[in-house]
Amino acid sequence: MGREYRLECVIQSRTFGDNFIELFVIHEKNLCKAANTFLGEFWYDIQRAAQAIPGMCPIPSRRYHIRHLELDFRIISLQTFPFGKLRFFLKPLMNKNSEILCCLLMEVENLPE
Repeated sequence: MGREYRLECVIQSRTFGDNFIELFVIHEKNLCKAANTFLGEFWYDIQRAAQAIPGMCPIPSRRYHIRHLELDFRIISLQTFPFGKLRFFLKPLMNKNSEILCCLLMEVENLPE
């Protein structure tokens, strides 16, 4: 995972009922560097659990296994999200031909401590 992949991420916040408004869209040309920048130690914990070198770009191509990893969402570098229900649409793509690698939808409840 390196310069050959990019990321499109749409972040939305729930207003009322099942209605969401778009907060912002992230377009990153380098998926690996984006993970390092926006997720920081949170991402490095995932890399350590997979026996990968934290912060290394590109991430070597091989099969990684992670089991029973407890994640601490308080250490994510980007902490500018409003409280409430958030929706993240993540779409990693190939830079050379815009092929979509996968689509991921995450709904997160962001609560004050």
